[in-house]
Amino acid sequence: MLVAERTVAMRCPSCGKLNKRSLHPFLFSGQHTVRLECGCGAVLLQIHTRGHRTYTVQLSCVICELPHVLVLDREELWTAELVNLHCPETQVELGFLGQEEEVLKILDRNKIPLENLLAELDYDDFFDSPDVMWEVLHRLQYLASHGRLCCQCGNAHIEIDIFPDKVELHCPQCDSVAVIFGETDEDARVIKETKRIELIKGTATYLDRNRLPSRHHKG
Repeated sequence: MLVAERTVAMRCPSCGKLNKRSLHPFLFSGQHTVRLECGCGAVLLQIHTRGHRTYTVQLSCVICELPHVLVLDREELWTAELVNLHCPETQVELGFLGQEEEVLKILDRNKIPLENLLAELDYDDFFDSPDVMWEVLHRLQYLASHGRLCCQCGNAHIEIDIFPDKVELHCPQCDSVAVIFGETDEDARVIKETKRIELIKGTATYLDRNRLPSRHHKG
């Protein structure tokens, strides 16, 4: 028997906020496509069906910034306890769909998104300089696990966006950003010597890369 409601949890590819949305079968009444959006207006995912037997799920990826497509049958979408929505390029978890209780359980276990992302990335295939980025990401993991990665506003739950050549740290409370490069030997040296990272409230800052100055964050 089909359930009446599903829960979707996904991080917004635009603002980085973690969203929890409800998905009901009646949303497809009279239409073939349903879009779930973040409060900022960005599309989290889009689900399309014609005969209600298979569903095409298009995901917005926070890692490679490309849309990904996942095909689910009716039973998977509406009755599976938990469906892992992941990036096929890096295998990083982008979100979850399923019973609300199961989604909340997995979110509770994944309170440190930085460590979860590091555990699943394929360094060689994704990064421009895998050895350097390995140093960057593992140093960030060390700092986060020892309470040395935080924001000036007091928030210690820092979000992360990982790109082939850099890492962007984001505070969801005050919208501050820190950019850490991971391409050169100098980038590796700088991160190794970094003892603590504190995002500066309301600004975008850069860790070294020729000592780029702090810049005010847009918005």
